[in-house]
Amino acid sequence: MITCVITSNAPCVTGSPANSNEIQEIVNPILAASITISANPSGEVCEGTSVSFTAFPVNGGSAPSLQWFSNGDIITGAVSPVFSSALLDDNEVISCSLTSSLNCVSGSPALSNLVTQQVVSPVSAVVSIAVSPEGSVCQGSQVTFTATPVNGGTTPLYQWRKNGVDIDGATNSNFISSSLENGDAISCVMISNEPCVSGSPASSNAITANINGGSGSSQTFSYTGAAETFIVPTCVLSVNIQVWGAQGGTSFYNGNPLAGAIGGYATGDLAVTPGQILGVYVGRQGASNNSPSAGWNGGACGGNGNNGYGGGGGDGTDVRVGGVGFSNRVIVAGGGGGAWTNPSFPVGSGGAGGGTNGDGWAASQAQGGTQTQGGQISPWTEFSGGFGYGGTYDNTPWPNGCGNGGGGGGGWYGGSAASGCCAGPGGGGSGYIGGVSNGSMQSGVRSGNGQVIISW
Repeated sequence: MITCVITSNAPCVTGSPANSNEIQEIVNPILAASITISANPSGEVCEGTSVSFTAFPVNGGSAPSLQWFSNGDIITGAVSPVFSSALLDDNEVISCSLTSSLNCVSGSPALSNLVTQQVVSPVSAVVSIAVSPEGSVCQGSQVTFTATPVNGGTTPLYQWRKNGVDIDGATNSNFISSSLENGDAISCVMISNEPCVSGSPASSNAITANINGGSGSSQTFSYTGAAETFIVPTCVLSVNIQVWGAQGGTSFYNGNPLAGAIGGYATGDLAVTPGQILGVYVGRQGASNNSPSAGWNGGACGGNGNNGYGGGGGDGTDVRVGGVGFSNRVIVAGGGGGAWTNPSFPVGSGGAGGGTNGDGWAASQAQGGTQTQGGQISPWTEFSGGFGYGGTYDNTPWPNGCGNGGGGGGGWYGGSAASGCCAGPGGGGSGYIGGVSNGSMQSGVRSGNGQVIISW
């Protein structure tokens, strides 16, 4: 509070000394101007992210003036308390200056703290898949698909797809299946949790399953006069076998032919392994009496003589496993008996091959083979059939002897020749399905040479 006292030296004055009026003087303190800034979001941001910087002035007065700076350079027009930008560079330095509107202020203009903004460039999310085993696999085999992520982050998410459709529960980095069909397209979608990633969700390449079903084909074997082989294809675990026995040989008398009995049929399923070798033995039709010879697979020889004219027995047809002997046969179709002609005696085409038992020929007492023995002629056992071969009207067994009666057909057990009192047509060989499953047999269905068809 300021006052003044005056003492007058004027004569005749009153009121001296006199007190003046009072004046109250207000003295304001000098305030320090300052400013701080902060960023939202703070820390690293992805390229293209908008960051807002906010200024917090201290002692700026009622109308502070602000100016934002980037790397020390004025940002034109950036004079508001908040500065936002989505075009920041990595390590760009943002600051702000404050010019206070107060009268009693120090440190104005004031410069804020520096905020160095870290900006991370985006990375691309990529996922690729591979399969093991590669190439063709057998139906029912286990196949593993594995996803390899790039920029997937610490815990990427996966979704496997088949033919473009999500597979329920298939959300791991690998997918295992044993139920794929040929042509199924497998792919994977990956969701990355990597910061600053582009291209997420990412779709992988597609892998088309190459599944070998091991079915849908067949191979036919015709007569060649030698053993043939069938190699079980990849992925095939079961085959169906059809076998036809050969027809008996023709008998010619005075140029007139009489056909031999026809061969049998057998079919069944055989369990196999890929690469396994099956022996295939296709029977030959029995030779005629004009050129007598024994068959190569059990058909007995016929021939010419005082008692008549006999055709040879038809060969059996079979498939063998694990060896080349008659005991290695798993399925057999019996051959037909050879025909026989003689003007003085009954004539006949012989007994048909196949079935559980081969057919006989009653007039000549020729007997068909059975499941346990060859066709028997008593007491002329030398004319009987045996295991795998037919009997001949001769004392020498197959394949060496030739008689003037019809030869017995080959088979599981061969048919016999005619009785010893008089020649005649031969009996048919029996069939066999003891080495296969779902088997069946039929007699008398095949003319000419035999045949084998293996299907899978």
